[in-house]
Amino acid sequence: MTLNKEQIAQLYLFVEKKRVLWYDLQTELVDHLANKIEEEWEQNPSYSFDTALQKVYVSFGIFGFARIVREKEEQVRKQNNKLWKQEFKNQFVWPNLIRSIALLLVMGTLIKNIDIEYIYLVGFITLIAHFIKRIIITRRQMKLNKKLLITQYEFFPYYLGLVYWQLFIQSFDFENGFNPIQNEYILFGLFYIVTLSYLASIKMASNINKKAKVLFPEAFEIVK
Repeated sequence: MTLNKEQIAQLYLFVEKKRVLWYDLQTELVDHLANKIEEEWEQNPSYSFDTALQKVYVSFGIFGFARIVREKEEQVRKQNNKLWKQEFKNQFVWPNLIRSIALLLVMGTLIKNIDIEYIYLVGFITLIAHFIKRIIITRRQMKLNKKLLITQYEFFPYYLGLVYWQLFIQSFDFENGFNPIQNEYILFGLFYIVTLSYLASIKMASNINKKAKVLFPEAFEIVK
């Protein structure tokens, strides 16, 4: 005996009620539950759908799906870190290497010819714009028909924001106020790495979203 469409829909509602919010993880659990229920029916054909489901769910222990959700979130976070690091390395591989070298020359010229205070201002504005972008994307994701774990910004690396934040902390003297790093080579290196980090983040996010749209196209339907 196999599950019908109505029973599959009930499984989705069941895992959602058990606080599994991510559609991709819901799908994974629904597939697992469906297989186990069908195995249960082979051994006990007289079981109803609800009885078989409850017996299968008991096998997950007293915490239900909570442990699986935590493990999957950590797995996605580690996977995204790995993807980001690979994209960062790709900034130094052909053809991205040409862009990285051009960026190196442009930034080096600007830092030598522009007051350091203005460079910090640009950096601060960029940091604010970055966090505003994160908020906009997060709100846009909330309007989608279904939420995917693999595309959630909260599980993306924070390297860009952390580097910028560290830069400004090091440049602030609590007694004398703002005291920017005067060594242009250190400043240049920091901003160059931050910029490449940002490019790597954009590429990583783009690849993840493309993959997600192929695997879960129904999750990108806008809720009306």
